[in-house]
Amino acid sequence: MALVLFIAHVEKFVNSPASPRSETRVIAIPPGKPFKAVAQQLHEQGLICEPRLFILWARIQGITRMIQAGEYEFKTDMNPRQIVEALITGKVRFIQVTIPEGFTVADIARRLEEVKLVNTEDFLELVLDTAYASSLGLEGPTLEGYMFPETYRFPVTVTARKIIETMVSRWKKIFFLFRNRAHEMGFTVREVMTLASMVEKETAMPQEKPLVASVFLNRLRRNMRLECDPTVIYGLKDFDGNLTHKHLKMETPYNTYIRCGLPPGPIANPGLDSIRAVLYPANSDYFYFVSKNDGSHVFSHSFSAHQKAVRMYQERLKK
Repeated sequence: MALVLFIAHVEKFVNSPASPRSETRVIAIPPGKPFKAVAQQLHEQGLICEPRLFILWARIQGITRMIQAGEYEFKTDMNPRQIVEALITGKVRFIQVTIPEGFTVADIARRLEEVKLVNTEDFLELVLDTAYASSLGLEGPTLEGYMFPETYRFPVTVTARKIIETMVSRWKKIFFLFRNRAHEMGFTVREVMTLASMVEKETAMPQEKPLVASVFLNRLRRNMRLECDPTVIYGLKDFDGNLTHKHLKMETPYNTYIRCGLPPGPIANPGLDSIRAVLYPANSDYFYFVSKNDGSHVFSHSFSAHQKAVRMYQERLKK
């Protein structure tokens, strides 16, 4: 009779929450922490009422060595059975982070540090390492351009390498859809991603991206300098937001005003629309475009028409 009553008590315990109130508790469990210490930690946080009974039940179930390390988010109205299930299946706490299109690797590092997932310096040391890029099967020179912008969910215990490899893996799945088209156009992967990153930084308007891509491609065919402001900016250190004529004359590998052809590699991480725009550009004979200062651009066939558009929009802005 006593055994029956004890079993009934245990069943009631494991299926009853410690509190009827639903309050959040975040519990960090390091690798190798004894189950007894975990039980005490759960008790101190108000998640279980009887730590000794909790330990006994877990031993009977044979699960004391099955819990996984990590940071967990529990509610006080969860019962011990639900808590143990989370611990042995590794339902660790996740952080959701959105990486916008056009972010550079430096922007990504800062965003990830904001949500306490990485240290900026350590993260950048990895993504700017040419040997590491090569180990991931990328042309480099860094991972700039190959970290696909999207919304991700990472466990709080995630490593910088795991974050990088997740983002690169997502990029690989996207680019796999276009690999044949890139080959048809005679482009390497790096060339496609470099152009796509330039398109991404020049316009946020999806309908304009194929036109911007067509301008760059038309200029490349004519052996004209690309004269892309964002590439110049990318090559500058400590850019203050004001692009001057002096900057356009500075010798850097990314200055497409004084160097012909593409810069050494991508200048940002482009989204799907920009990649598609490079591989399926508009059929145009445009060679120039200038901002209308409202997010859109004026496209021109000739330099004289371009100069007229510059006077109309840029000089008006200065006045």
